[in-house]
Amino acid sequence: MPAAIELARAGQRGQAFLELLFKDLEPWTSGRFLNFMGHGDTADQERTRTAYTTDDHRRLTALKAHYDSRNIFRLNYNIPPRTAGDVNCSETS
Repeated sequence: MPAAIELARAGQRGQAFLELLFKDLEPWTSGRFLNFMGHGDTADQERTRTAYTTDDHRRLTALKAHYDSRNIFRLNYNIPPRTAGDVNCSETS
């Protein structure tokens, strides 16, 4: 069997395993795993936001606004800094 076909099958088996693992872990998670969401431009805002509870995301955006308001550290699973127009974000301690 050609190596490319074997590699594709191994990738499919790995993907199937991860899907089952994530399904089994759903009761104890918010449904996302930061390590498996892509990096930089491939880690979209919505997927990153839903990896956290609403309260945690509000707290993180407030921290980001305070410590990194210019969003210098953004080449990760970016949480943009909270802005004055963020109606879904209330101040938390």
